[in-house]
Amino acid sequence: MTHHVALLRAVNVGKRKVPMADLRALCSQHGLEDAKTYVASGNVVFAAKVPPAEAEDRLEAALEGRFGFKVDVVVRTARQIAAALEHNPFVTASAIEPHRVMLLFAKRPLAKDAAERIMERAQGGEKVAEGRLVDALWPRIDGDSAHRSFTSALHRLRKLLGEDRALVLHEGKLTLDRRYVWVDAWAFEAFAQRAESVAEPAVLESLADRMLSLYRGPFMADDVDEPWYQPPRERMRGRLARAMGRVLRHWQDSGQRDRALGCYQACRDADPGFKELVTDR
Repeated sequence: MTHHVALLRAVNVGKRKVPMADLRALCSQHGLEDAKTYVASGNVVFAAKVPPAEAEDRLEAALEGRFGFKVDVVVRTARQIAAALEHNPFVTASAIEPHRVMLLFAKRPLAKDAAERIMERAQGGEKVAEGRLVDALWPRIDGDSAHRSFTSALHRLRKLLGEDRALVLHEGKLTLDRRYVWVDAWAFEAFAQRAESVAEPAVLESLADRMLSLYRGPFMADDVDEPWYQPPRERMRGRLARAMGRVLRHWQDSGQRDRALGCYQACRDADPGFKELVTDR
């Protein structure tokens, strides 16, 4: 028999109560043997001869029949769980703050544009679907309750900003109106785009200086373990490194060594990760 782990979504929150003793009994009744649970987490370990997909179907049907509501279940073998842990990209963070490192298992294969959608959620700002915001901010709430939470949060945020027009909700998509809202990441990206195409050294120096003044360290640095922040974080770091690398080379070639060293140190002060990025260019 193969050992499996079953993860139950959104149980023991609100009225969706699933006592762990009942969950263990259901497992035993449906051929999932030696079931063990941990507190009221909704996670259960068991041994079975069936593959994970069949175990999922059995548990979902049993839970709905017993409790009267649908519960999404994800089942993985113990070997699959161990393999996921072995490929943890956040080993250091896991050792320092293990409670902030999360591992998610998708029930179905991810869409081809999943990475782009995650980046959109991380960057935010324009034409973000209400559903995506609800999934990110209130993952355990469904239907009308989730919509009410979104509407209430939107109302409070507009009041906090002091301008209702700063946040535009149109056809179910939320946008920050650039006429009323200034975002440092937007300004940084605009300067970076110009810097990548400009040829005049003086203009490049000015743009690079503005980028460095806006760059206050890695993007969302306080949320170091959130994987969806990594792509924009690395993109912004890389764009600044490319611009500053061109400026540094220009100063070195024109004999302005002290100026180049000062700029390099400013980059290092802003982000220690620049050590490799800048010197490699």
